[in-house]
Amino acid sequence: MKLVRILLATDFETADAATRLVGALSSRLQITVVAFCLDRAEDEVDPAQMRTLVEYLRQCGARVTGRREVLSAEKSTAEGILAAAAEAGADLVVLGSRLRAAPAATLLGGVSREVCRRASLPVLLVPHQASATAGVGRLLLVLTEASSRSREVEVALTLARELGCPVTAFHAHSRLEGTLDHLLGTPIHSPDRLARSAVAQLRQAGIEAELRVVSNEAGLVSEVAEAVRSGFGDLVILPAGDDEPAERFLVGTLPESVARKTGKAVLVVPPRRRHRA
Repeated sequence: MKLVRILLATDFETADAATRLVGALSSRLQITVVAFCLDRAEDEVDPAQMRTLVEYLRQCGARVTGRREVLSAEKSTAEGILAAAAEAGADLVVLGSRLRAAPAATLLGGVSREVCRRASLPVLLVPHQASATAGVGRLLLVLTEASSRSREVEVALTLARELGCPVTAFHAHSRLEGTLDHLLGTPIHSPDRLARSAVAQLRQAGIEAELRVVSNEAGLVSEVAEAVRSGFGDLVILPAGDDEPAERFLVGTLPESVARKTGKAVLVVPPRRRHRA
């Protein structure tokens, strides 16, 4: 993975936290930012808002272009964002999000959910009321069953190397998995093996990395939130996963739930099988 071009998609109602985080990244990385606003009508957005956003990011050190597009009735907001990302050759999409709880997100329309579900590139979800978006000090790389089908470790390695920050490889497993590992003297569960492999890859690349495996007693979202509270990461990296439609409707997706509970930005990495349109 490379990290050269970022598409910052905004409606200016959820832009503040996402803009601050992109600004913090810009001060540490040599990146080009495409600030993209998608409207439903010609007069919805004051052009001065885009100029202010672009000027702020330039002051942070980014090369910035501002782009505004009026969305046709035939295209969804998520489709418009993904089309803009493809046209810009973006390596990462950054979205400010209200992160409505399920099922409201489905009933009222969840743009960030749809973008994450369909994207072929990583998507950074930034909660509208993020508690700390001044920068990134440590990555929390959460490994699940879906991680083996994603480029999650590769993305974490690139981001850690570019930002010069340490990584915690994190996995929460059940008591049964822990008992079997103990009896056999070796981790048999794939996320356990993947977490250990990730730490080895990161250290081999010269990145400070540690492994944290916990018992999944409170549920994965709560275990990740506790890891964040304990200082093991301030930006969470997760695989996009393969949530069933009924699960998305009733309880939401894992990235949404983690971002909502922690108030931190969540980087969602798509499965390898997805290809750019």
